Amino acid sequence: MPENCTVTETEKQQAVAKAYEEEYLKGSVSEIPIKPHKKSTKNTLAFARLVTAFSVVGLVAFGLGFLKTNSDKKKLDAQLEAVQSEYDSAVSEYENTIATMERTYVYDNGVSKTDVEIYENIPKNPYDNGRFLTDSEGKKYYTDDSGAYVSSFGIDLSYYQGDVYWENVANDGVEFAIIRAGYRGYSTGELMQDERFTEYIQGAQNAGIDVGIYFFSQAINEQEALEEAEFVLSMIEGYDVDYPVVFDWEYISTDEARTDDLQRDVLTKAAVTFCERIKEAGYTPMIYGNAATLIFRYDLADIAEYDFWLAQYYDTPSFYYDFKMWQYSSSGIVDGISNYVDMNVCFKKYSD
Repeated sequence: MPENCTVTETEKQQAVAKAYEEEYLKGSVSEIPIKPHKKSTKNTLAFARLVTAFSVVGLVAFGLGFLKTNSDKKKLDAQLEAVQSEYDSAVSEYENTIATMERTYVYDNGVSKTDVEIYENIPKNPYDNGRFLTDSEGKKYYTDDSGAYVSSFGIDLSYYQGDVYWENVANDGVEFAIIRAGYRGYSTGELMQDERFTEYIQGAQNAGIDVGIYFFSQAINEQEALEEAEFVLSMIEGYDVDYPVVFDWEYISTDEARTDDLQRDVLTKAAVTFCERIKEAGYTPMIYGNAATLIFRYDLADIAEYDFWLAQYYDTPSFYYDFKMWQYSSSGIVDGISNYVDMNVCFKKYSD
């Protein structure tokens, strides 16, 4: 905090948003509350009631120390119990009020322009949640008015998936696979190739499965993002890559990382640099992220021209803006893969 301790309202809101985002990414909260510009009278009254109840509890407890008779103590115990109940009720009401008044989500299909900036020029989520179907094996599809499938089912994987029997995978209905080419170490900054990249891309293509690529980025500037793009391009040369080449930058919540204090504008420029180099090379660029990352980590207006790959583990997606792929599970089961695997729906036809 600056020495003069002057903090603007915007800075306060940014700090709150960052704190909620970090808790969301750690898994401490399931959704991202965004602080509104104004608090309701009900909110204020609930808080006043909470403070009053808390004060009474303290006074009653203090008074217990001066009691001399058991009858008086029993009487005050009963009063204390009643006040404690009132306090618990006030806490519950206050928490419910906060949840109701402060948890509005930009990625829900209902817009509240008082909470966050809404970009009217960015395409909105066009999907009708009533048209999503899930089969008995957990595969999701999107349908048209007649009920016909108008999406593709796919997986994404890295060396963590272990041995993969690609013919089995193809026979189980997998139409595309997004394969990790490599990653940048979040502490060392070193570029590394995924140990199974060559095995996976050759196996998938031999089985007739369309292929896309992702790179786990920890770039801290445009130069590193360009380095990552060049690294990926060198790895996929000679392969048919019909699906996107994805910039996958993620916040590291489990350890200290060289990206911890990365500013929003810097990350946005890094993503643009990566995507532009990929596009220049003749591939389709894409940006991966969950709602928290896409909303809080990027300047959406500056990356809106690229396709989004949304990670959101719900029955149906609720992100406010358009996205072309949806990663809906990290615990999918596919024949030919012994470990859990991420499962995806693709709404755009990338391959012929």
